[in-house]
Amino acid sequence: IDQFVGQMYLCCSDWPNNNVKVWRNNDPSIMDTKWHFTYVDTDHGVGLNSSYRDSLFGCINDASKLGILMNHLMQNHTFRDAFITRWIWCTEVYYDPARCNAELHELVDRIKPVMQYQLDRWQVTNGEKTTWDKWWSYIETIETFMLHRQNYARQQIKSFAGMSDLGYEQKYKQALEKWGTDPAGAADFGA
Repeated sequence: IDQFVGQMYLCCSDWPNNNVKVWRNNDPSIMDTKWHFTYVDTDHGVGLNSSYRDSLFGCINDASKLGILMNHLMQNHTFRDAFITRWIWCTEVYYDPARCNAELHELVDRIKPVMQYQLDRWQVTNGEKTTWDKWWSYIETIETFMLHRQNYARQQIKSFAGMSDLGYEQKYKQALEKWGTDPAGAADFGA
């Protein structure tokens, strides 16, 4: 559920037909040995090759292996309800625009000292070098995406679930009761 919510919320438009990766730990003394999804190559998301207006709910019904799997899982009412509740919690808490933009700037501040090396080394798809100004424009695009995405995500889940504003508020209350207001609650999905 979290993989679908995250990829769909961030509008990673070249997923799930592409960029699906899993990993697992082989040493049970460190952590569990279950398979986990990971995020890779999200350059088609967060506004860079997508829009905060985009809806990826169609991927639940597409012909990709994950789409087929999710479509079947959505037939189970308990699973569907869990998906909807988790989407709402992520929309309101985990992907809160102020929190996400603060995290973005924390990351930018960490990589800014070495970013010129990256810009000098790698070319963009059309073969041009990315300039410092272009890189900053990407940061601004991500900021804009995060500022506006939440409202569209709310409407998209309401449409998908056939839910009223009141129904959304009730689900949001349930989500807060289950996971709270701390984004660290994202790790407690199974709780």
